[in-house]
Amino acid sequence: MRKLFTLLLCISFLLISLVGCQNAAKKPTTPARKPGVTAKKTSSEMTASERRVMASRLSKMAENVKGVRRASVVVSSIGMSNAGMGTTKSTNKSTTTNNLNSTNPNSRMNTNPNNNLNNKMNNTNTAKTNYSGQMVMVGLTLEPTATRDPATQNKIKSTVANKLKASDRRISQVLVTTDPTLIKRINDVAAGIIEGKPIQNFQSDINDITRKVKQQRPAF
Repeated sequence: MRKLFTLLLCISFLLISLVGCQNAAKKPTTPARKPGVTAKKTSSEMTASERRVMASRLSKMAENVKGVRRASVVVSSIGMSNAGMGTTKSTNKSTTTNNLNSTNPNSRMNTNPNNNLNNKMNNTNTAKTNYSGQMVMVGLTLEPTATRDPATQNKIKSTVANKLKASDRRISQVLVTTDPTLIKRINDVAAGIIEGKPIQNFQSDINDITRKVKQQRPAF
């Protein structure tokens, strides 16, 4: 009788052990977190310090091109430099439509109910336009021998634009000018950024310089 009781007791312990092992196997393990360690955040937007470093590097690179005496560089995001231009375009469209309606004596009868809808769609499309990457504005002061021939000037500007854009995949656009007035404005913006002023302070200047450089023919 005692042997039978002992045997049952051993079987009970064995069953309890097996159940405990199965529960332990099913319990998920969670990786331990080290105290004080946080996940790193990544961002495609460059900091002011990174822009200054890039501008300095690109300026030296441009000055290494034959025929270039001095190069001033400003780096900004394409989204920032195009925001003001898109808004102006949309506003001009709206103004033109209103003027046409006001000059028509039968404007009330001929008013197109789709005009407002079209204007809203134009504004929405402009606002949703997606821009990415960095835009580089370069003001080149050339050697006297390079300024005598327009073809030579254009070749130097093209060389600088292609060289700078190929040097960094973050650069989406390079605008190069040899116009003394625009060079001075680029110098002023670059000087302000070097002093630590936010690039947003120069948004209107950057937009205007961008527009005028693009109007040059040929533009680089």
